[in-house]
Amino acid sequence: MEMSSDRKTKLNYVGKFARSLANLVCPSECSMCQSPTLPQRRLCGKCTRQLVSQVYRCQRCAMPLPTVLPNQDCAACRKSDWRFSRVIALGTYQGKLRQAVIMCKKQLHESLRYAVTQHMADRVMQQIPEIVQQNPLIVPVPNYWLRSLFKTKAAAISLGELLSRHTGWPLATGMIRRIRRTQKQGMLSITERRENVRGAFLNIRHYSLTGRHVLIVDDVLTSGATVNELARQLRRSRPADISAVVIARATGRGQV
Repeated sequence: MEMSSDRKTKLNYVGKFARSLANLVCPSECSMCQSPTLPQRRLCGKCTRQLVSQVYRCQRCAMPLPTVLPNQDCAACRKSDWRFSRVIALGTYQGKLRQAVIMCKKQLHESLRYAVTQHMADRVMQQIPEIVQQNPLIVPVPNYWLRSLFKTKAAAISLGELLSRHTGWPLATGMIRRIRRTQKQGMLSITERRENVRGAFLNIRHYSLTGRHVLIVDDVLTSGATVNELARQLRRSRPADISAVVIARATGRGQV
């Protein structure tokens, strides 16, 4: 039975009143600094500008570059045998964005993760406008199963789930498995990082990815060793393309 126009109008008024009352009792606030924001906004304008950078950077690896250099790729890219095509990041792992990455690892900051992944989705669409036609698939970097028993959900999986919610693109959390425990990458050299993750992942579902654009999701990318090893496994399923999507691009040893 179709609802009458008068009833629809009354329900609209009730809905507006309820939202106004909610904003009065629990005013909208920024997920980073807790300052008041516009309704439905999870970040204030100042924090948004600090988290989402427009710094001139390499189009392939997202490393910040001097504006006098071409940004199609950089010296670091040309020396890397990467199995993925590009890195999409909100900015550099420092300052406010570094703080946001650390907060996003904690379960109580769900609102911040939601806001960050919305900006990640926007940046993917800006840098790869044709991706909607490429049947995208989201693959978060997996944790080792033993670590999952004693820790809360991995940050990469939480980010992947929210990115999937924003975009509607499917999430594949069980396609790749981390089959052995690895050291933390933070204080290892680039060579040590590569050795640390070599053979750490296994593609356990060998279904075809032909024609699909795979988005590997993580919180931070430094040397690219972890994402590259994951991409190496995914290449066996013949995807059309692979991109890394992260909150932040770190620039050197000791940052993560």
